[in-house]
Amino acid sequence: MALLVADVLRHAARYTPNRLAATLGGDEITFGALDEQANRIAHTLREMGVGPGDRVAWWGDTSLEAVPIFFALAKLGAVFAPVNARLGPDEAAEVVGYARPRLVVVDDAHAALVQENDAPMATHAHLADAATHASGTDVDAPGLDERDPHVIFFTSGSTGRSKGVVLSHRASCLRSFPSLAADSDGGTVCMFPLFHMAGWSLGLGC
Repeated sequence: MALLVADVLRHAARYTPNRLAATLGGDEITFGALDEQANRIAHTLREMGVGPGDRVAWWGDTSLEAVPIFFALAKLGAVFAPVNARLGPDEAAEVVGYARPRLVVVDDAHAALVQENDAPMATHAHLADAATHASGTDVDAPGLDERDPHVIFFTSGSTGRSKGVVLSHRASCLRSFPSLAADSDGGTVCMFPLFHMAGWSLGLGC
């Protein structure tokens, strides 16, 4: 059986739909609601031309809105490329250029900071609004292999210039299992920002 990131969410939504998937401040979302949101966003992104193998850059602060985007891209077979939220506009534009994305998704706070690039841009608010009119049925990418790319994390490395590190679906799943950081109830506090690999590994493990 292939190790695919979207199957982690599908499994949780099928067997524990009412269990909390994530919380942030006073906001919370269950596995069932997260899976439905991911499907709606996946349908929306597909209509925007995002497909298997396409890279989507995401630039924003830690938020629950990022979580369904992450899983929507996994369902499509597209590649999630988060950008450090603390970078300045010029620095972020350089990283986005490395990713060569089909689409750039930003939170509302970063929307005004985006520099000109060849890819179209969508805000969290735009995606959320469009997704309310999309289908909640499951999205599947036929032929998606566990060795296909799932994320590109940008790291400074030894020279200070950003380098894209590509992880497959298989690598992402294996990094999150077993979840040594989770409490007995399966939950934990994520202390990493969501442009960091460890943040998503902790989340998948829970």
